[in-house]
Amino acid sequence: MAEAEYIAAGLCCAQILWMKQTLSDFNLYFEHVPIKCDNTSAINISKNPVQRSRTKHIEIRHHFFRDHAQNGDITLEFVSYLEAFLVDSIMTGKRIHVGYLMMMHMISCCESITRVLPYGRFLTRVFKDAGVDLSRETDFKAPGIYDTYDEQSLGRIKFEKAPNGSWIKRAE
Repeated sequence: MAEAEYIAAGLCCAQILWMKQTLSDFNLYFEHVPIKCDNTSAINISKNPVQRSRTKHIEIRHHFFRDHAQNGDITLEFVSYLEAFLVDSIMTGKRIHVGYLMMMHMISCCESITRVLPYGRFLTRVFKDAGVDLSRETDFKAPGIYDTYDEQSLGRIKFEKAPNGSWIKRAE
């Protein structure tokens, strides 16, 4: 899986380098263009120049991506699956099912070691933005020890109701 993501990032790198060259003809210059990837293994392969047994079958032509990453032409940055899903859904105009969104967030919280937001607080935020009255609820638990989001970052999570009835994450 990491090899496929690494090769895909290499193909993306080739497109970015072509675009950078084309834009430089119009005196528009870009440095350190980020490529977002949700696979940490692919990111590690791009940062480590040492050939490992798990990467030995990747053809040499795909490693030019690593060379450009080391030269600083592009950077490969991590993006969570949830963020990638939201951006993809918003850009393609797909409906976002709130239940699926909550499930994906809970999965990412379980898999993450840092920046974990308990799903109870996440759901509270979603319900608040959706206008659901939770004031009659009495069985709330205190935030867990894994709650490392602060109120400022929690306040940035906003959802809006789209005309088609689905909920979308609002960019701020």
